[in-house]
Amino acid sequence: TTHDLMGIVTTGSAITASLPAASSFDPGQRFTFKDVSGSCSGSNHIVISASAYSSAGNRIDGQGIVKIQTGYGAVTIASDGVSSYYIVGTN
Repeated sequence: TTHDLMGIVTTGSAITASLPAASSFDPGQRFTFKDVSGSCSGSNHIVISASAYSSAGNRIDGQGIVKIQTGYGAVTIASDGVSSYYIVGTN
């Protein structure tokens, strides 16, 4: 909860980052996940998982996962502080 930028190196394999329940964060708290190595691709992608997701919520724009599949790509996600995450930016 104290960091908002996650620099991720994807050399060698796919990486999964798991988010806790959205209620763990303040409303509007943002997180940016960024491929800092430039090696993100179809097989070496970054998966951001709403690990607490269910049919009742804790999804990312309605999905259980979001992937970054391009070199130096990034996605910024915000919590509503209750039960959902929203994508607020991509690169």
